[in-house]
Amino acid sequence: MALPASGTLSLNEIHIEAGGTTATEAGINDADIRGLIGKASGVSMSFSEWYGASAFLTLTAQSNTIVGNSGTSITATTPSFAAGDIALVTIWKLSTNFSAYPTTPAGFTSIGFAAADGSVSNKGGTTYYYHRMRTCYKVLAAGDTSITSSSNGSNNMLSVEVYRPSTAITTVAAQDVASTSSNTINCSASSVATIAFGASGRTTGAPVHTWGAGPTVNQALTFLRAGSYVQGASPSDVTWSSTSLTSGQYRTIFTSGYLEVS
Repeated sequence: MALPASGTLSLNEIHIEAGGTTATEAGINDADIRGLIGKASGVSMSFSEWYGASAFLTLTAQSNTIVGNSGTSITATTPSFAAGDIALVTIWKLSTNFSAYPTTPAGFTSIGFAAADGSVSNKGGTTYYYHRMRTCYKVLAAGDTSITSSSNGSNNMLSVEVYRPSTAITTVAAQDVASTSSNTINCSASSVATIAFGASGRTTGAPVHTWGAGPTVNQALTFLRAGSYVQGASPSDVTWSSTSLTSGQYRTIFTSGYLEVS
C-alpha cells in the first residue's frame, strides 16, 4: 500500500512501507528506506519526498511516437522522457535485399525478432520482398534524445513507447516472447510490474490488433502497429492477436511478449 500523498508522515510509516517491522529501529539513510524514492546514501532528503511512495514499483505511460522513412537508416527523436524511464521500441523494415536487417539501436536490448519473405513474378522475372521486424528496450539515460536503427534496406518504420517507473529500476527481463499472430501473454507468472507488448507489420496498411485488456498505448503508421499494456504487482494474463495477410509479396510479421520490471 502506498504512503499518503499529503499530511503528516512518520519515519515509522516509511519503514513499514519499505518492509520493516513497526516500532523497530530505522533511519532515513537506511538502504531500504532510500530505495523507495531512489536516493543515494548520504544525500540531502526531505520527508515530503516519500509522499505517495510505494514498495511496489508501478509504471505510467509517459509518451510515444511512431515515424517512417525510405532510406538506409531511421531515427526517431525520443519523446518526453527522464533518465530511468523505459523505452520500448519496434523497428519494421521492408527491402528487396535479403541481408537488410534492422539493427538494434545503441544501448538497447533486442527481445523479439520476426522475418518473412514474399515474391511477385512479372515479365522481368521474380522480385523478392524481405520483411523484418525487431522489438527491443532500454532504461534511458539523460543523453538518449534520439533512437537510430540502420541497415541496407529501404522502407522503415520505428515505434517508441516510453514508460515511467514510480521508483528506480533494478531489473528488466523479457518473458514469453513469440513471433505468432496471437499470444496469451503469460503475465500472471510474474509478481511485479509488467509491460505486455504486441507489434505487427505488413506492406498493405497497418494491421488491426485485438487486446483482451487495455491497451495502454496503441499506435500505427502506414505499415506498422505497436501497442502495450501495463500492469502493477500481481498482473493477469493478457490475450493479444493481430490480423494477418499472406499473398504474393505481402506478408505480416509479429512480435509479442512482456517485460518484467522491478
